[in-house]
Amino acid sequence: MSAAKCPPMNVSYKPQKISPKSQTSVRALLHEKIRDAYMHQQFLSDVMKPLKIEELYDQEIQNLSGTLRTLLLAWLLAFLIV
Repeated sequence: MSAAKCPPMNVSYKPQKISPKSQTSVRALLHEKIRDAYMHQQFLSDVMKPLKIEELYDQEIQNLSGTLRTLLLAWLLAFLIV
């Protein structure tokens, strides 16, 4: 058996850094930016509960780390559901 040669490849890595500027709580941001979705029962059951956003309500946006991406996902989904 002969070994197959793999062609040379270039790989690049671009780290994703999200730097929030808001100094409000998660609850205040959701209420301000996606109020209709934030209060819609389907959005709460389909997005907020599975992503466990309720656990973040009282935290400040600037203090979120890995959970910031989860919050952004919920925020974007708000535009699709409602």
